[in-house]
Amino acid sequence: MIMDKKGMNMMLFKQTYLKHKNSSLFIKLMMSFMIIVVILVSFNFMSNSFFLNNIQNEIVNTSQANLNTTVNDYENHILSIKKLGMSLHVNENAKLLNGSTGGQINSMLLYRIRNELQSMLADSYLMIDNIIYLLGDQSIVIEKEGTRTFEEMFVNYYGNEVYTKDFWLQELAKPYSFKLFPESAFFMNSFGQQIHRGQFIPVLVKNQFNPQFSLIILLNSRSMFASFYQPAKDGKLFISDETGTTIYASDSDYSAIPSSLLASGQKTGYIQQGKNYLYYQVGKETGYTYTSVIPSSQIKAKIVRLNWLLAGFLLLSIAISLGASIFFTKRLNNPIRKILDSIQHHHVSMPTNSSIREFDFISEKIKDISQAHHDIRQDLTRKNSLLKNYAYINHLKQIHTNTQDLKMHMAFDTPFVLIGFHLTFRSHNLKQIDIHIPKASFFIRELIHTHISQSFNDSLTFQIEQNLILTLIFSKGDESNQIEEHLQRLRKIFDMDQLYCLITIAVSPHQTDPTAFTETYGHILRLLESRKLGEDAQIIPFSTKITGDIPEDWERNELQAHMEAGNEKELLRIGRKMLALLEKKEASVEYFVRFAQSFSQQLLKSFSPAERDRLLETIQDEKPHDCYTLEAFDRYLEQLVAAACILYDHKKDQTDPICDFVLTYIHNHYGDDISLDIISDHLKITSSYLSTYFKEKMGMNFSDYVQTYRMKKAAELLETSELKVNEVAQRVGYLSVNSFIRNFKKFTGYPPGEYRKRN
Repeated sequence: MIMDKKGMNMMLFKQTYLKHKNSSLFIKLMMSFMIIVVILVSFNFMSNSFFLNNIQNEIVNTSQANLNTTVNDYENHILSIKKLGMSLHVNENAKLLNGSTGGQINSMLLYRIRNELQSMLADSYLMIDNIIYLLGDQSIVIEKEGTRTFEEMFVNYYGNEVYTKDFWLQELAKPYSFKLFPESAFFMNSFGQQIHRGQFIPVLVKNQFNPQFSLIILLNSRSMFASFYQPAKDGKLFISDETGTTIYASDSDYSAIPSSLLASGQKTGYIQQGKNYLYYQVGKETGYTYTSVIPSSQIKAKIVRLNWLLAGFLLLSIAISLGASIFFTKRLNNPIRKILDSIQHHHVSMPTNSSIREFDFISEKIKDISQAHHDIRQDLTRKNSLLKNYAYINHLKQIHTNTQDLKMHMAFDTPFVLIGFHLTFRSHNLKQIDIHIPKASFFIRELIHTHISQSFNDSLTFQIEQNLILTLIFSKGDESNQIEEHLQRLRKIFDMDQLYCLITIAVSPHQTDPTAFTETYGHILRLLESRKLGEDAQIIPFSTKITGDIPEDWERNELQAHMEAGNEKELLRIGRKMLALLEKKEASVEYFVRFAQSFSQQLLKSFSPAERDRLLETIQDEKPHDCYTLEAFDRYLEQLVAAACILYDHKKDQTDPICDFVLTYIHNHYGDDISLDIISDHLKITSSYLSTYFKEKMGMNFSDYVQTYRMKKAAELLETSELKVNEVAQRVGYLSVNSFIRNFKKFTGYPPGEYRKRN
């Protein structure tokens, strides 16, 4: 009985242990990975089976598609030759030859015809060895090297057992205008020796409207075969006309076209003949039958290789999947378990160092979140106190935005003139004379009050902000001229102290409606912000049109590319171009400052905040807010660009194993397909992590760096080689020439052709 109880306890313990063990994260992750592995392996096996069952049909379709391309190329070329021959019949030289005989042809005409022939034959795409003019009286012929007698031409220079003088005379009498003849070997007889000229397909072109001469065009059949036919290994090509006559055969020892195939009437298809596959197609333009012969051994060899390849790939994928499942299960389970332990036990601090980079990152982020939560609470407490202080200040200043409230608090109904003075202090210069800004603004306010109150006793001068002074003049009449005189005198006084403070003055017209005070005040503030370049005191009339935002149509996207290239001159050109545009539009200083800040942010966005702060500290001249002349802004941009280029070069020199691998891979494979997935597989890390890591280390996105490097290589190829633009695009990994030209122009400012001329 005791043993039974012990046995029951042991069984209950085992069931509880197994249940707890099966519910662990490790087991669940492992089972999930194994299910995915089984699904992927099953899908892979079914895909391989389906692929093997259909591979032969795919190879057949591919061979048929290759033949279709060959047929189209041959047909288009024959059509081009036909158009060329017809055009030669109707050109100016043909008209001059009409009615001429061998002894009556003008020497200049012969010279022009020969030059015309040599020019056409220089075009390698035509694949023509020679063009022979046959005159109507059969006395002489004209070809690329000069004139010959009819018999001399086809005996000594282009001799052939079939295509003799008598043969061509018979063909000239037949009623057709264009015909291809079977390929044959032509020889040149020199001192009793035959020199092989080549394998040519003769083409006879006649025109019934101009019977005085005909053309014989000798097509280079071997060049056409090499250019138009790209079959599998040991493939052969045969071309026959409607009568079954073989026009061209790449293998003269093999009769590839059975009579049953020609008599079938089918336009395209294939048959198996012995150990070969015969693919045939009838051309739409000529009606010729094109037959491609592919040995069946080639297809079988491909299938066998694919069988072994797919079997090996299947076994390899199973092994890799199992290994990856175990590895990633452990990698995921361990850090998650540590995180859970830290969260469950609040008194336990999270470890700061571990063997897993991701876990370190999560630990730091959790610490940051906790610290940020603490900082936010303190910041909210401080801001609540500031809001209370602001409420009291708002009440003391009696700032109103409602017209009804304004009427209640204003105890006068007299017309007024409102004058605003904006003070821009040069803190560095003030420190040299030991005067603080509050004290300086107080002196200026007293100066304005003393000067204005001499003529306007009821005027009020009060300071809204440390750098904003308002003067309110009450007047029943229009005293604009007198006010203008006072302001001009004040401006002369202020110009004497422009080394320490720049003053902008905005004055309203005579306002008869006291309720317009709020609106007038708002307009004065906007006018004070529209100060133009210059260090003198400026008076801005109330009627001045406030300029809206000027479009920032400058090359923002090119800054990073030129920064990567270290092109300091181009960076300065972009900045100075925008400064000139702002000056041309008479923009206010505020817009110059905005552009300088935007330029700085765009230029330095690839650096970390700490690096940006250190870089800006190195600039000894004025900051954007301290610049008031075009020269000052230009100096700022010049120092900023120089410092940024130096820091960027220093940053690129710092080594990092992951970045070094990525950069080396890009530099070695920039002409291939490059992606984060490919490189992350080599590094055994995720593509998302690699993207974040690369951006943090290099200061720019992975795709931007690849494109920049490709553009630099393209520029080098354009400068140092004679490759065509489309070839350069392919060399640097672009499949679309238009896309390459668009990105190259964005990178350098010029299209590839113009860039090559300039460099």
